[in-house]
Amino acid sequence: MNEEELDSPYQPLAEMNIIPLVDVMLVLLIIFMITAPLFTPHLLQVTLPEVTTSTMIAPPTTINLTLDAKNRLFFNEIELSEMTLNTYLQQWSQRQPKPTIHLYVDKQVTYQKIANVLALLQKAGISQIGLAVLEANLQTVVVGRQWL
Repeated sequence: MNEEELDSPYQPLAEMNIIPLVDVMLVLLIIFMITAPLFTPHLLQVTLPEVTTSTMIAPPTTINLTLDAKNRLFFNEIELSEMTLNTYLQQWSQRQPKPTIHLYVDKQVTYQKIANVLALLQKAGISQIGLAVLEANLQTVVVGRQWL
């Protein structure tokens, strides 16, 4: 290149024009948005076979056990003593399928009290236990499962 070409007002552009690319992508997005509902399985006509069973299996029951800061024990919002809780758990453990326990424990409750409740659950034969915690950054309750 000589000096005249460098000083010329008509320089070649080294930028990529992405406007046509964005236009094509928007058209493809609209096409997919229109055609996606056409492929949902609920629109398919399927005749399912019928069967008869003698017993229907019920979904598992969820029981909320709560230990508050005053060491009070609640079974689905009903205040109970440990002795009464033991009889409740014995009755509920006889059901099929066995219930799932969500354990809500205040952070001021001693570990001994939690261990006593877990021992009652294990004695009753209930093994599906979820411990509820408050997720710090989202302020939502999360129940994790523990299998005894």
